[in-house]
Amino acid sequence: MLCALGGRSGQSMVDKIQEKVPLWLSECGATVAYQRDPFAVAIITPLMKRSYSADFAKDVCFVDSTASCDADNHILTFMITVTAAGAVPLGVMIINSASAASYISGFTLLKSILPEQSFASHGYPSVFLTDDSDAERTALQTCWPDADLKLCLFHVPQAVWCWLWSEQQNLKRGSQGINDRVLAYCLLHELVRQLLLMRRQLTQKLLVNTKIISSTYNIGGNNESYSVYMENTAT
Repeated sequence: MLCALGGRSGQSMVDKIQEKVPLWLSECGATVAYQRDPFAVAIITPLMKRSYSADFAKDVCFVDSTASCDADNHILTFMITVTAAGAVPLGVMIINSASAASYISGFTLLKSILPEQSFASHGYPSVFLTDDSDAERTALQTCWPDADLKLCLFHVPQAVWCWLWSEQQNLKRGSQGINDRVLAYCLLHELVRQLLLMRRQLTQKLLVNTKIISSTYNIGGNNESYSVYMENTAT
């Protein structure tokens, strides 16, 4: 079995990938590219190739990474798009760290094997939807600078909760004895709910109410960064 799979890391793993690349292409039509330093693997299957020519490929591309996939902490990143029938994959890559440089290497490698008419001949999707990974978002902006980057709504509350608990924000307990973090998070939760309604006027009204409530309860000692953060999140 080890002979068939190669080593878990190092030169024997790279040699095995090199040996298998033409086999994967001839037997299942998958295009696989790899590089040694920094280590990265990019994979495009026949289904993915066909998906790139469809009109929906130019709209929204979801990018999601899973870290610590093995003992060597490789990161597996999927790119998918949405259709009336559900999610359709666009690409897979494996990189060896969560740094911006590694993500850039991986996405650059993936771009090198994309079909000529990628993203419905648009060259890039209108929107990349991601989590709150600065490295991943920096790499996407570097490789596809004309695409917009948006945070997935699942990750917005998660990212805000981390921000609220950051010591540098100094959000602890207001003058009314209410936990600032809890109150601020509840306000953000309502803001996200309003955003889902896609009504800009309601969002602006809620931002005004947020400032009023923040001032009333003296959140974080009238912390300016909180108001700015809420405005940036909304827009």
